[in-house]
Amino acid sequence: MRVFSSALAPSCLILLLAGCASSPYQLPAPPPQDEQRDVAADPAAQAELERKNYLQARASLLDLYKLLSDGSFDEAEALLSQQTRDFLAYGNQNADAAGALASGTLALPDGRTVEFEPVEFLLGGEVRQIEDTVEGADEHETPRRRELFVVDANGEPQKVVMILEGGQWVLHRTAINAGEE
Repeated sequence: MRVFSSALAPSCLILLLAGCASSPYQLPAPPPQDEQRDVAADPAAQAELERKNYLQARASLLDLYKLLSDGSFDEAEALLSQQTRDFLAYGNQNADAAGALASGTLALPDGRTVEFEPVEFLLGGEVRQIEDTVEGADEHETPRRRELFVVDANGEPQKVVMILEGGQWVLHRTAINAGEE
């Protein structure tokens, strides 16, 4: 009985070499052993991680609010997700997210132009308070996605999505309601 056909040899060699070749993707180095935790096995560690993520996302949101309020749009752009920057750049004649924030206008694909105030547009208004949860609100959080609620001067909460991108919490918004003009 013949187990291996010589006609299959080149195919097997290619598969073997492809399996042994180095991958173009490299995983980041793990944290030091003393910093590693199995949060799935330790509910206290999970709660601590969630609290840490909330505080970091909140701090980023407050930094963004200050930069937008001060008109520092180039610096504020660094606290926006890549998709949010792309979204803003798409609606700007110079393909520049910071320029879109500075001008306060977005050109829509249908030819209309929408004017906006950056703090109102991105954060829902003046930030008086930030809450992690709001009663009755539907939340969809993951370890890399936090939903915060910005409470405005009227006490109304506005959901703001922060995502972990490049090791930093950034605001994520990729849609507008163009009917609100």
